[in-house]
Amino acid sequence: MVQFEAKSFSTGNSVFLGSPDFSSDSEDHMYISNWAMQSLGIDPGDRVDLRQVRDIPTGTYVLFEPLTPEFHEEIENKELALTQALSSYSALTKGEIIRIHYGTSEYPLLIKDTQPVNTVELINGDIPCDIVPPAQQEEFHTRLELGTAHEDAVEAGATQFYKFVWKKRVPIHVRIEALEGDDPLYYLSTEHTRPVPPDFTWGSGVQTQGAELRIGISDRNFKLAMYYLAVQGFHREAFFFPQTRPASAPGRVPVAAAPVQTCAL
Repeated sequence: MVQFEAKSFSTGNSVFLGSPDFSSDSEDHMYISNWAMQSLGIDPGDRVDLRQVRDIPTGTYVLFEPLTPEFHEEIENKELALTQALSSYSALTKGEIIRIHYGTSEYPLLIKDTQPVNTVELINGDIPCDIVPPAQQEEFHTRLELGTAHEDAVEAGATQFYKFVWKKRVPIHVRIEALEGDDPLYYLSTEHTRPVPPDFTWGSGVQTQGAELRIGISDRNFKLAMYYLAVQGFHREAFFFPQTRPASAPGRVPVAAAPVQTCAL
């Protein structure tokens, strides 16, 4: 099958499309599937770059990790739901997120692994795959839930890991505020599940001003995906909380928020 890569000018996100995924009636307009628009993070009328891609290997295996517990709790026939969803995709890329629609709900799944390469072609949505069961999902991350606060602790010299899903094409605001003592160090990435130096994309003292980090949609690394956050203890005891919210939102009301923690030397 002939494959095309569509890349958004505004978000930098890209997806691979087969002939059934888009159509065009002129040189400067095209119609693409809803799933592709969600993955690109675009709205009708936004600009994309389209190029033909040759020789994408046929996939031999894919591993999916559900990003919400409701996937395992609410879907009885998970394999059937996944098979039906994959019929809409012509290619899959490791690290991207697909969305399964079941009833009136939507469930995001992380493409955790693909074989034999990072981007693979699907033939009629047919590919051997597995779904990570709840007991085997990574437990070293604390999930930052929308509007939910909890308590946690980071010991001296230790690192606490978090993760959150960003679903909307709006800038991200991350704030790690020390309520007492020194500001802790923190690092953020979509590529590295444990984003500590040198393997991180954004970090305190690099792209930040004080305890704040703003990731705009024009940032070449911005994407709709799972974000991983690492918070490290510093020189002396500090009470702090991390929070993530759209950068354009007023005030300091957290959207995906989180815990009051202790960081001690």
